[in-house]
Amino acid sequence: MKIKKILLLCLLPLMGEMLFACCNCDDTPYAYRFDQMFVYNLDNSGKNAIETSAAETGKTSYGIRIKFTTLMAAVPADNNSFFLSSAQAGCCSPYLPQDGIESLKIISVYDFNESHKSGSDVTEYFAAFYSNRYYANSSILESELFRNDLDEQKNILIDFLLMTQPSAPKQQFRVEVKFYEGRELKESTSLIDLI
Repeated sequence: MKIKKILLLCLLPLMGEMLFACCNCDDTPYAYRFDQMFVYNLDNSGKNAIETSAAETGKTSYGIRIKFTTLMAAVPADNNSFFLSSAQAGCCSPYLPQDGIESLKIISVYDFNESHKSGSDVTEYFAAFYSNRYYANSSILESELFRNDLDEQKNILIDFLLMTQPSAPKQQFRVEVKFYEGRELKESTSLIDLI
């Protein structure tokens, strides 16, 4: 019985390599670093959410778009894994994050409701929306959204839709992102009336 367990433990890494061997990773992987962050008010009343500079929007269709620009660098050819190449370790993704997001908070600049006054963390009232799926904020950082969702300009866009309506119409939100290496980015949406 012990021999079977030992054989299984020895074969598991090889089996993992066989799974990745089906993937053709011809592209040189690139590491990216989150560079700048921009935040926009969203109007989600139509087929697709659009950035809006309007003074007001419906409180049932409000959201925040977070856009990160990135800096790219080629990943060295050294192999960090005993069995897998660096490209295979990234599931053949040509882009690998160089820094990770430790926390993401949405802070109300104005009173949101009776229990969440100005300066309160209201992240719980938003849900990330991507590819026709909602992500609870408790799981957004564990998801792959901040790892591989780069557009043609190598930006990362994530939409957060408001799931709970505020009691006051006048709203503005500050997004605070902290990275594992200690760096922080903070940006605020423009003022908007949620009617």
